[in-house]
Amino acid sequence: MERGNETTGRVKVHRRLSSVFIPPQPPILERTATLVNNVVTPVSTKFRLRAGTLSNEREVIPNCLAERGVHRYQLHNYRHYCGNKITTAKYTLLTFIPKNLWEQFHRIANLYFVIIACLNWIPALQAFNRYVGMIPVGLILLLTACKDAYEDFRRRRLDKQINCSYCHVWDSDKNRFRKMQWRHVIVGDFVHLSIDEVIPADILLIRSSDTSGICFVETSNLDGETSLKQRRVPTSIISFSGEESEFKPPQFKATIVCEKPNNLVYQMKGRIMYGDGHIEGIYRENMLLRGCKIRNTTFVEGIVLYAGKDTKVMMNNSGVRYKRSSLELATNRFILYCVAILIAMCLFNGIASMLWLFSFAPDITAVIFIILNTKSPITEGIINLVSSILNYQILIPLSLYISVELIKLGQIYLISADIDLYYEKSDRRMECRSLNIPEELGQIQYVLSDKTGTLTENKMIFRRCAIGGIDFGLDIDYNISSNDLSVENVVTSPTLKRQVDMEWNSNPELSDFFLTMAICNTVVVNKIPHVDAIDLGFFENGVFTTGNSTFLYSLQDPNYPLYSITSRFKDIGDERAIRYEPETDAIFESFPESPGWDIFGGNSKPSTRRSSTSFSRSSTFSRRIQVFHNDLILLRNKLLSGQRKRRGKFEEKMESLSPLYEAESPDELALVYAARAYGISLLSRSAESVTVALPYGNKEIFEILKVLPFDSTRKRMSIIVRREDEVVIYCKGADSEVISVLARSFVDSTYGTSVLRDSRALLEKFSTQGLRTLCLAKRTITIAEYEAWIAKHLEIENNINSVDRDDDLAKSINEIERDFSLLGVTAIEDRLQEGVEETIDVLRQAGIQMWLLTGDKMETAINVARSCGLFPSNCSIYVIDTESDVQTTYVQTSQNPFNEIYCIVLSSTSLHLLAQNHELLLGIITRSLAVLCYRMTPSNKAEIVKIVKKTLKGKVLAIGDGANDVPMIQCADVGIGISGQEGMQAVMAADFAIARFRYLHKLLLVHGHWCYDRLAKTFLYFLYKNALFVFVIFWCQMFNGFSGGAPMDQIYMMTYPIIFTSVQPLIFGIYDQVAHRKILYEKPKLYTVGRKGKLYRGTHFWLNIADALWQSAVIYFVAHLTYWDSTIDYHTFGFLLATSIFIVNTIHLVIEVHCWTAPMIVIFLFFILVHFVYFRIEELLVSPSWQLKDPPVDVSHYAMITPEFWSALLLSTVIAVTPRFFVHMFFNAIRPSEVFVESLLQQKKCKRCRVLCINS
Repeated sequence: MERGNETTGRVKVHRRLSSVFIPPQPPILERTATLVNNVVTPVSTKFRLRAGTLSNEREVIPNCLAERGVHRYQLHNYRHYCGNKITTAKYTLLTFIPKNLWEQFHRIANLYFVIIACLNWIPALQAFNRYVGMIPVGLILLLTACKDAYEDFRRRRLDKQINCSYCHVWDSDKNRFRKMQWRHVIVGDFVHLSIDEVIPADILLIRSSDTSGICFVETSNLDGETSLKQRRVPTSIISFSGEESEFKPPQFKATIVCEKPNNLVYQMKGRIMYGDGHIEGIYRENMLLRGCKIRNTTFVEGIVLYAGKDTKVMMNNSGVRYKRSSLELATNRFILYCVAILIAMCLFNGIASMLWLFSFAPDITAVIFIILNTKSPITEGIINLVSSILNYQILIPLSLYISVELIKLGQIYLISADIDLYYEKSDRRMECRSLNIPEELGQIQYVLSDKTGTLTENKMIFRRCAIGGIDFGLDIDYNISSNDLSVENVVTSPTLKRQVDMEWNSNPELSDFFLTMAICNTVVVNKIPHVDAIDLGFFENGVFTTGNSTFLYSLQDPNYPLYSITSRFKDIGDERAIRYEPETDAIFESFPESPGWDIFGGNSKPSTRRSSTSFSRSSTFSRRIQVFHNDLILLRNKLLSGQRKRRGKFEEKMESLSPLYEAESPDELALVYAARAYGISLLSRSAESVTVALPYGNKEIFEILKVLPFDSTRKRMSIIVRREDEVVIYCKGADSEVISVLARSFVDSTYGTSVLRDSRALLEKFSTQGLRTLCLAKRTITIAEYEAWIAKHLEIENNINSVDRDDDLAKSINEIERDFSLLGVTAIEDRLQEGVEETIDVLRQAGIQMWLLTGDKMETAINVARSCGLFPSNCSIYVIDTESDVQTTYVQTSQNPFNEIYCIVLSSTSLHLLAQNHELLLGIITRSLAVLCYRMTPSNKAEIVKIVKKTLKGKVLAIGDGANDVPMIQCADVGIGISGQEGMQAVMAADFAIARFRYLHKLLLVHGHWCYDRLAKTFLYFLYKNALFVFVIFWCQMFNGFSGGAPMDQIYMMTYPIIFTSVQPLIFGIYDQVAHRKILYEKPKLYTVGRKGKLYRGTHFWLNIADALWQSAVIYFVAHLTYWDSTIDYHTFGFLLATSIFIVNTIHLVIEVHCWTAPMIVIFLFFILVHFVYFRIEELLVSPSWQLKDPPVDVSHYAMITPEFWSALLLSTVIAVTPRFFVHMFFNAIRPSEVFVESLLQQKKCKRCRVLCINS
């Protein structure tokens, strides 16, 4: 239904957004049944069945063909296919608690602590108050649930934002397109989309504003590529297209049969069955996929085939791959050690308890102060063994993982906020897409990098060319400033420019060469922006609505104009694009500004000047319609007059400018701009023809017969055009692929032999200069040849059910792409990014081995490696293709292994040697300075990453910018995407995203070092502090008959690792700096600490456990001796132990801090205060109803006023931390680390430091 008008007195009041089409909902009983079915029933058996559950196809009948009076919820498409509402949220209000608990209990640690809490409810095993024992696991489950709820809230908010987006959908009742929210769109709906609109569902293109039936889409939201892709209307209904077409959706009388939903983005199979019996195939180029944007097309219209979760983008939404860091894996191993220690302690307690009770046999009930459950020492020992598990449970750090997650979030925030990692030109900062591996940035051993767009700018600049074997780059000025070079600003050869002007009509090789550059591509020509009139508003029920504003008019206004100018315009509801008529301005200017208009928008209030007069009763209905229509025309003119004048000036300006080009690849753009620089300009392109401006002011229109697009297998592209009475095939591609399809007659001819010989020499010359080369070729065939080939080719294309369709298409293309004549060679420069050479040198100094993976030929790749500093000028280069090359290289490098600096070059054919774990080759690579791999495909890159991880045993970082780098990025330990010219697919697949390669310097050597150092020490501290607490309880058992009791406050014991000692290491893990950023940035050798994993090994774990054992013994026995032979009570003794543990833990962390900041000082002091305040508050609030043993009363107060308490606290703290303190001093004095030395030197240089950094 529609939000209708309300009648208030005698005035029509139109509500804001009354134009929004809100379809009627199903009856309440049906909706309830659907809701219950969605919650209870699995997805595959839902009441609203998805297409394909019973067959491999779905049948879609356009909703506009349904009978009148049938509600949308009664349609076949509504009942059987998925709606367009998406839900990425995991929970609802009803399912949150059970589902979240179910997920949390999948973590073994959580399940372990729940079992422990349940055991505490057994009276015989009870070590704590049953409710107190639930505090730790309850707090962790609650905190985790709050975190999950917040994340789900963000997902739900994003879902709502997407579901409430608007598009225009055909309303059969109103017979026009109306605005509708995406969530209400269903399969079978006709959708109208304007330029720059996002596509709401997977739509079959039925109509385009372009008369040739083509449109352009940007697929960056789908596959990351920002280049435009061409889509076209099925051939049989191209007549529907064009802005002047009178097409309306009910005219499309057909049924669509398509495959069931799948995640194959680049595949589409289906057919249209028209009412007259004609059948036409549906292919990928006919589909507009959800998430893409309409570009360079005024509007398109199509029918929804897949909606919501059935769309390809949603079916590919699998989320970011979870990666575990090496620190996390090592921590899991250390926790197993803790479990072993726990088991050993419990067994010791149980056995010792039995032996102690046996010493009182036969009457163990005579033992005072101990509550026995049985009279059997063995049974009591078993009970004490299980009870010890409850006492020692915190040895397993329950709060470790959630604390570490918070620390990593803080670290990621600080890295993202680093202004040095922000690239102003593209307005991009460092992004993190994987929150669980920031410490891996500090442990990288190998960096595997793509070349184009990663080390280079990926802004291709045409530098020179050779035509017919003649190099026309000898007279080009190469000394021009690099700032003046751009893809549009081509430096031309004066000689070639002259030759083009003089010999265009007489030199066919010359003209064909530049025509190939100009038209053998998919470049889109654009001059004037497109505007769709459907967005300008519409007239309904006496009210004009445009955007978020509505316009009302009183009919009794004396100034209301009655002139009829309706003949000058079509009805605005039918208009598809703006049409400007100069006469309208004069008509509009002849009228005074009417005071009767009242305008109110989204945040405006209705005007108080609105007329309260009613509509004239004497006016006829036709007069009202005429008057309102006049009003509409004037309003539209008023709204558009300023825009029209500006547009007119803009059009005049644009006509005087050159065309704007948009290309699928930077190489094509460079070639088109180069052709234009020499006088051959691409003016326009449609699906049927391409227009080119030639020298002497002439134009030529080529009829496009077929475009054979580029693919990574053929490595070439061709366009087949009709030129006068012949069919010409223009081709461009990689030199090896084009030369392989040259005509034998051309190669054997004298001219061809000379051209081929000289071209090959020039290809090698250009490659050694680091230029990207392409070969251009041409073939002329007869019309009969083409028609015979195209008939066979179209038959293969239309055979959508063929299993071998793709292979047959490739064979068919190869049949036509042959017998070419070589026209010439182009050379394009892809300049290095700023700072690449310096960054590679810094990474090398840090001990990181750099691998460059490129698809270029060997000569080009080696030259680029030299220019970027990967291969130093004084190094030897060894090329390895076969096993014999390995033997030769090994012999040569082994003769002088210590002084020779060498680099290795590998081809795609030598990968099998790496995969076979060839020992000699691995040894050669390990000792080499850098490795270059050429002629690499995307799968080759991924394979190399896997091999390096498996055989060379080091952390691998892969960095790239394009879709072809995604497999490599996903296989690496750390994947980094460059947000550059080739879209965002690499960024979306990566763990981190940066804008420039040079940012690796600071990201790894500074932030990576910090993150590794912080987390390594934080992990060790968490394990240490829990062990200290448990060991103190363990010592208590020796003097308490191994009864399983503990003298400390129960609530404090349960909350100690979660509340009292969790925030300090969290702040430490986020803010501590082992060294100043300047030191780490300028001293790459310091990166070795993380690269070799020097801070987190098994040795460090056992040393910390030993330290905890020592400190626990000191704490207990100092307290024990302090109160020896006294009448001190149970809780006072426990208060001293708890305070000593807390202070020792705090001082221990203080020793580990390197850089003190105000937040850290405040947090440390605050929690010391919290510790003492807690006991005071508890003593004031505690009551007998708590059912605590010997409830404390003013314990802390009386303890703190005695000198024994403070003396014991001071003595235990000093003795406990002295070994750690002196060990630090000893190593800093005798064997100082490189980080310490550099920090000390920096502090001596710095006379005045803003931040106090104590490197202890």
